[in-house]
Amino acid sequence: GMGGMAAGNIASSTAVEVISGSFENNLSPKSSASVVRNLLKSSIESANARVHNMAFEKEEYRGMGTTVVAVVVIKGVAYIAHAGDSRMYFYSNNQLTQITTDHSVVQTLIEKGQLTEQEAKNHPNKNVITRALGVNSYIDIDFEEIEVSQGDSLLLCTDGLTNCIDDELIKLATSDNDFPTL
Repeated sequence: GMGGMAAGNIASSTAVEVISGSFENNLSPKSSASVVRNLLKSSIESANARVHNMAFEKEEYRGMGTTVVAVVVIKGVAYIAHAGDSRMYFYSNNQLTQITTDHSVVQTLIEKGQLTEQEAKNHPNKNVITRALGVNSYIDIDFEEIEVSQGDSLLLCTDGLTNCIDDELIKLATSDNDFPTL
């Protein structure tokens, strides 16, 4: 959930419940690419609607929301969907690549050339996100697809990790790990 916001833990657990339930009920190893893409979209939209509605039902839930990153791997392709500043990294052949792009104020400033990556690390608004699940009735989701092979690793994480360690430490931890590989 969004740190410091009302009931962020409720928002995140609800999102996980809705999204994972949708996949358990509707995904098979033989699902086509279009089925996977549609399921990612519909499950995140359903989670968004549930969290958004919950925020109106209870006063203590007002303003709650969560970031989201989800991935499904079928037939050598990773289908990724995300909103907010939770990230997915891809580790292959001793290379770590950040696949997702943060939906945040500082990322927007970086893209406009008004802020460097180094300046962004300590910027006072670095935790201000521009997209989140549950905050509005509509959620704008980004989608990516990458090819994956045996031995590759995918790391999904929140800013709780990326605010504490940089990409070089993430690479080091990912390169010498006991994580499940594809």
